[in-house]
Amino acid sequence: GGLDWHHALSGLTLEHVVAEVRAAAEPGQKVSKRPQIARHGSFLFTHQGYSGPAAMDVSGTITAAGDPKRTRLTLDLAPDRSAQQLHDWFEEKRRTLGGRKVLNALSEWLPRRLTEGLLASSHSLQSGFAELSRKSQLQLVEQIKLLPLPVHGTRGFEKAEVTAGGVSLREVDPRTMASRLVPDLMIAGEILDLDGWIGGYNFQSAFSTGHLAGLQAAQQA
Repeated sequence: GGLDWHHALSGLTLEHVVAEVRAAAEPGQKVSKRPQIARHGSFLFTHQGYSGPAAMDVSGTITAAGDPKRTRLTLDLAPDRSAQQLHDWFEEKRRTLGGRKVLNALSEWLPRRLTEGLLASSHSLQSGFAELSRKSQLQLVEQIKLLPLPVHGTRGFEKAEVTAGGVSLREVDPRTMASRLVPDLMIAGEILDLDGWIGGYNFQSAFSTGHLAGLQAAQQA
């Protein structure tokens, strides 16, 4: 089902989350606890979907699956707190600040728009800690640690930041970038089957391999 309210988060940036992609569960099976990929960083909700380094870094795994329905994208909104620590936090507030609104307390460390969506989805938007049901608390903690995000596809090659695939690294001499198969051919940059995280690593790869290839070509000339 995903989220009915995630469109209202457009323009919101989460600086400190972990995006995870898992293989979608087969009928009658549970989703794997072990993600295929997990990336910590900032995550941006846009009017067209998701962006930011964490989203971009996991997008390749979703694309490689062929059909996005084969994957499940989730966010850990509190990577520094375990599920048990979150439950302990709720219980402490229930004991000491039972009359306080859950919305106000959660909004101290999560964006308010996001908190409103989480609480609305668990029918707890107006709840104080004392009246928060155990079922709603369980649901909230699960969503904070594994918030499901619907994915219907990517924006394709034209909007891609990095391309995957290319010439196998086994076919290239890493000292010179010379092809092991074709004489006098140097291979560099994104034509290689080499891609890294967002953040300058792909530029560095292109610069470094291009430098080596240029030196080798100059020597051969």
